[in-house]
Amino acid sequence: MRKKLSILFLTIVFICCFTWIKASAVPLNTGALFVIKQNGKYGFIDSSGKVRIKPQFDYARDFKENRALVGKLVDKQLKVGFIDEQGKLVIPYTYEKVDDFNEGMAAVLMYSDGIVKTKYIDKYGKEPFSMGPYVSEGFTNGRAVIISNYKEMLLGKKGKAKVGIMDNTGKIIVEPQYEYSLSVNNLVFDEGLSPVKVGDQYGYLNKEGALAIKSQFTNAEPFKHGIAAVEDEEGKWGYIDTVGHYVIQSQYDKAYSFQEGLAPVMNVMNGEELWGFIDKNGKYIIPTKYKDVSSFSEGLAPVMEEVNGEERWGFIDKKGKYIIPAKYKNVSPFSEGLASVTLENAEGNNIEGYIDAKGTIVIKPQYNFADSFRNGIASVIISDDPDGLNPMYTKYGYINKLGKYIWKPTK
Repeated sequence: MRKKLSILFLTIVFICCFTWIKASAVPLNTGALFVIKQNGKYGFIDSSGKVRIKPQFDYARDFKENRALVGKLVDKQLKVGFIDEQGKLVIPYTYEKVDDFNEGMAAVLMYSDGIVKTKYIDKYGKEPFSMGPYVSEGFTNGRAVIISNYKEMLLGKKGKAKVGIMDNTGKIIVEPQYEYSLSVNNLVFDEGLSPVKVGDQYGYLNKEGALAIKSQFTNAEPFKHGIAAVEDEEGKWGYIDTVGHYVIQSQYDKAYSFQEGLAPVMNVMNGEELWGFIDKNGKYIIPTKYKDVSSFSEGLAPVMEEVNGEERWGFIDKKGKYIIPAKYKNVSPFSEGLASVTLENAEGNNIEGYIDAKGTIVIKPQYNFADSFRNGIASVIISDDPDGLNPMYTKYGYINKLGKYIWKPTK
């Protein structure tokens, strides 16, 4: 499934080569404060556009769990710490590589004496436990991955990095022994179970570290709503329940998780990949006829077909009826009643705006990039660069659902 590039992703493209920090100048915010950038400095506004924390930082990330990572250049090296929602620096500018807070702790990546490892800090910068010579990626559902031989894996020594499990007291539940991959989520315990690779096959671990579903699959997705998509040795996908029994037999060339009661599945027909949707009984509700799809959101799913020799996106309802015709170069799923869509202007450049669930353009296409609405606000990019990618020419702003700027685009 192809999805619309977000502002978050586009900003990562430019910073990932220079730092481990995973963030954006204009993040996909789910809190009450929003990052702004003005005259090269970062600060925060509220949903009305009022500045709550004045621009003063050399770098800033989204608030998460009442903490936001902020950075300061010290001898041309970015040092980061954390502020609270009043703008008070509660963790000093100490670190270089640190992730956001999750479940009360943040993972700090360190390199010393040729060893790459992690330590955890709480919301006041204290280290609640020591975790030894491992790298870790943050807590999810009370568990964190621990990775051994991380440096060797980065150097391309295949098969060296292994993963295990640690609980939120620092107790190691499972010593590193399972395969680690940079390309997939590693041991994320959605609904109490996590896909894990044992040799060449996948099974599922429970939070106590036991292999609850034996390794038997070529590939495996996390559980969602009690069902997980898995691939068998023949390359066909089906769905299992939490005890490992097939609830939908393997029959698809690709399958994804259920959302709003339906799941996207793909079969190759006459050499062409075609997508449709099934229900939890495995019944086709919408036949495989689309070149690409995304999951349902707010009752509508983005689908792509070829129109007059060009790939175009529209939206269908859960009966497969087109509610919004396939006429856009790209779209995002609906969020808070609106979806961003991409058209081409007279100069041949992509511009983005927003439609409502009836397909009416409510905010005319005018932005280089437009993110989904969250908490009534959407982040947008205006750029003098025709491709909209060069950060030297990029300005970030926020709009409300009327299309009015609550923060005009600034650098």
